[in-house]
Amino acid sequence: MIDSLFYMEVYMKLIDLTGNRYGKLVVIKRHEGNKNGHPLWDCVCDCGKTKVASGALLRMGRVKSCGCLLPEANYCMNVKHGMSDSHLYAIWNSMKGRCYNPNNCSYRRYGARGITVCKEWIDFEGFSLWALSSGYKEGLSIDRIDNDGNYCPENCKWSTTKEQNNNRSVSLMFTYNGKTQNLSSWCEELNLPYFRTWQRIAQYGYSFEQAISLPVNKHRKTKG
Repeated sequence: MIDSLFYMEVYMKLIDLTGNRYGKLVVIKRHEGNKNGHPLWDCVCDCGKTKVASGALLRMGRVKSCGCLLPEANYCMNVKHGMSDSHLYAIWNSMKGRCYNPNNCSYRRYGARGITVCKEWIDFEGFSLWALSSGYKEGLSIDRIDNDGNYCPENCKWSTTKEQNNNRSVSLMFTYNGKTQNLSSWCEELNLPYFRTWQRIAQYGYSFEQAISLPVNKHRKTKG
């Protein structure tokens, strides 16, 4: 329906909303720019705050205030896409956190290295449309094809945990008993937990032989 309204506004005649009231909002003037191709309008709320809103959403009654109406706030937080409690939403939220939140434990490996999320995925709706049309299902995680590239459709795919571990382990090749393969394959063959083995090598400086042979509760080198 939003697309139909947009079609009417752009391809037929832009509907001037200046002076119109929608709930607690009164339209002041046309806003410069648009969102996803939809015309935007500057509005003032009865509470005194200003808000930029889509003309289509205003006329549909989907936006009625600056956010001071509790039902609208709940709608924006929980009802807009109906997936705020889903695993896919958690993936999207974590992806943005890694790229844009300096307090995120993974930020140094993502945002600090200049890795970003494409503008089409900044809004969850755009990300979910891509995900559901590109093979997403429960149990899969988003995987970047080029680990130095950004989160965008051309650089991302859905992978199992094993596939992701293989991707991360490409540079971690080890020769043991005359056989060479990556760390993920060794862990699978030797029945070892991948993260603990990787941690011993990458973070604690163990040799491959030490990492695969030490007892389970041995995590760090002792001093001296």
